[in-house]
Amino acid sequence: MYLSHLKNKLHDLGFAAWTWLRNDIWRKSVALALGLLCWYFIAKVVLPDNLASRETITIKEIELNSSSKDLYVPSGQEFGDIKLRLAIDLSARNRAFSANDFRIVIDPAEAKTRESTLAQGEPNSYLVTLSDEDIEKKPAGVKVISFSPKAIPIKWENIDTQFKDLNVPVQGRLRPGFTYKLKLSPSRVKVTGPASQVNSLLVVDTETLLLNENIGSDFSTTLNVFSPDSSTMQLNFDSVDVDVQVTDTKSISSWKLPKIPLSLVIRPNSGLNLQNELPGSVETVIRGQIIAFESLDQSRLKAVLDLSSFNSPGVYRAEVNIIGLGSDLKADYIEPSICEVSLVNAKDSENTPEDNSAQEKNNPVKTPEAAQ
Repeated sequence: MYLSHLKNKLHDLGFAAWTWLRNDIWRKSVALALGLLCWYFIAKVVLPDNLASRETITIKEIELNSSSKDLYVPSGQEFGDIKLRLAIDLSARNRAFSANDFRIVIDPAEAKTRESTLAQGEPNSYLVTLSDEDIEKKPAGVKVISFSPKAIPIKWENIDTQFKDLNVPVQGRLRPGFTYKLKLSPSRVKVTGPASQVNSLLVVDTETLLLNENIGSDFSTTLNVFSPDSSTMQLNFDSVDVDVQVTDTKSISSWKLPKIPLSLVIRPNSGLNLQNELPGSVETVIRGQIIAFESLDQSRLKAVLDLSSFNSPGVYRAEVNIIGLGSDLKADYIEPSICEVSLVNAKDSENTPEDNSAQEKNNPVKTPEAAQ
């Protein structure tokens, strides 16, 4: 009897609802649809982003991972605390979240292309705006709706490659009178690293070369090449062959000079002219201590044929002298060392003006004072 009574009540309730709905059905249907839309909006949008987005997580670490090998990103950069404002879905509202549930990874090569990235006043420093794309890990049902701060400064710079000269530090010395010269193979090294460091690098040092007073002859060795900063710069080789040329500067040596210009010294107003032709230069071998050759200026060397002692026409044999050698060097060999000259009176000279001009061009005539 109870079930029959309940059935009648439900029947009457349904009939009453249908009667109410049938009266002005279109307006009530629209109102019902709008009510459903409002419920969906509140449940899916308003509640997650506002009512449930009051939680804040603090991130203390941000990873930098460049996808470009041509970009150098210094390690150990610190950004301070990054606070994330979270919106949590109803399904995840009962969970407790920590910083370990989130992971922020920034690709400097990608951040470099963002329009929002700005250059800072400090060299190679850029202000990068954080975005949802930088969050590589976060819990399901959680949305990050804001960052504080919104942007962080990140340092990066291009990688450059340049060739640098090698420098060999030397410790010790040879005995007095001995000098040395170094020949490196190769003499330059290719350095790859951050552009600012590579540009400021003048030379690349090798292992120290040790000298002592017992060394008296040439020798060869291999020295290690050290990177200025092995953590940021790479070299294309790590050792270099060094030839050490040792010279005893007090020992005697000879230099052969094939062409020393020949000049004439003749007494002024002697009234004599040179009738025969002479060579334009001479060959000489200079001998002396090696150390004396270091100060020799070859451009000041001259071969002189002194005719100032002859004051009358005739055929004479004159000696060739080399001037400009200094006191520590001497001409050990001169070819020709003696020249035969024919002097005639200027008024009796059979040379034409053209002949005299050509002779003076080959062997300029100088006074004794001008030859000094």
